[in-house]
Amino acid sequence: MKDRDSPVCGWSPPAMPKTTLALYCLHVTLLQTNSMIGSGSVATKACIMPFFSYFSCHIDVTMFEGAAFPKSLNEEIFNSWLEKGRSSNMGYKYLLVIWDEYESNYRAAYAEDREELGGYDRYPSGVGRESMVAAYDLYSESRIL
Repeated sequence: MKDRDSPVCGWSPPAMPKTTLALYCLHVTLLQTNSMIGSGSVATKACIMPFFSYFSCHIDVTMFEGAAFPKSLNEEIFNSWLEKGRSSNMGYKYLLVIWDEYESNYRAAYAEDREELGGYDRYPSGVGRESMVAAYDLYSESRIL
């Protein structure tokens, strides 16, 4: 992937949908990297780093996509919820991703004990306004429900 100021890689991102572009550029970058590693080139980092910089800035990573979920959730929002829970003085251990049916949006809830997770209906079988889509350990970031 060419950084606009980098003389090492010889092209700019082509015009195509972002997902297709990401796969195409990853393939090209890996081919370039493979040939550069074989030749012992110091240019490898100059091609790879702009690739990751370009896509970290230009592609929105989302979670909870597909028919099983009401809406996708931007990963940056999710990460901000993790940080907020970790930095809280309340001693939270879990992040709960809650779907609010009236607002048609996700919100974060936090829990200190695993038993508190039972206080929410599970999505999609919930009958009230709010239902829990998932629960994560704040520190290992592993999904527990």
